[in-house]
Amino acid sequence: MQTQGSRNCLEIVRFEGGLPLTCVDTLQLERVPFSISFGLFMNGESLIFDSLDWLAFKEDICDWSISHGIKSIIPSFADALFHERTFPTLHTRIFPSYSPSIGVFHFFDGTREKTNETPHLLQAGFSNSEAKLIAQINKHKPELSALGILPNQLRTLLKGSSHADHAEEALADLRQTMFWKGFKLWKKRTALVAQFWKECPQEWKSTKQTTNTQQCLNMFHFCTKIKDLSKQKLTLCPCSKIAPTDKRLGASKKRKKDSTITSLPGSRQIDLFFTREDHVRRDRDRDKRYGAF
Repeated sequence: MQTQGSRNCLEIVRFEGGLPLTCVDTLQLERVPFSISFGLFMNGESLIFDSLDWLAFKEDICDWSISHGIKSIIPSFADALFHERTFPTLHTRIFPSYSPSIGVFHFFDGTREKTNETPHLLQAGFSNSEAKLIAQINKHKPELSALGILPNQLRTLLKGSSHADHAEEALADLRQTMFWKGFKLWKKRTALVAQFWKECPQEWKSTKQTTNTQQCLNMFHFCTKIKDLSKQKLTLCPCSKIAPTDKRLGASKKRKKDSTITSLPGSRQIDLFFTREDHVRRDRDRDKRYGAF
């Protein structure tokens, strides 16, 4: 996996063989003979709402791999990216958390994972045809449901029921309800996002460049860079530069004060502001001082 070439994908751990996985066909635990990498897919806003505790993550991965006898490797590039920045903290969470739906139909729920539910529906007492239709319905994308686009399997299921005469009327009412509920959620989310960016600290807001440049896509854009451990090239966005601090300002004053000492003979400090002519003149002065002429 390429970690340094992509800005939204980062390899965070690699297991060198022996990772235990459950086989789909046999439902038995088997160890994979080859290495497997786990990546982190996110954008800059993700680290604001759900910041990652990198030290705790590394400790948990190390303990888990040792307990299972698996060799795990944390890429040095990912480790450097997390150690060279400080992450913002939110005292209150603006977006409320919702519990996933527990009903049979949840194709409109974006918090539920899309899995094959046919075996579970068969165990619950549904027929084979009904279980397959409901499983396909629940795999429907919730984004389409919010626009009033319903799965075709829902019409097939309604026409095969005792309410087949009112199937089209029920579908039309459901489409209209889903659309307006989705529109209401979109308006609420837009208002919350606008409120967040209005009240958040100024350093979290993306800076606009005076030149015609695209918006920064670095996943660490809103995290303050305090060290340069990853050795990445600077970009036009200020997030790629180390944030100035008072300590760095004091160090620059100290260098300026000590720069006058570098011109003395025998000084071990290197002054990069001497020209070639200055070096020749200094050598001649030194020869005169020791009686070469």
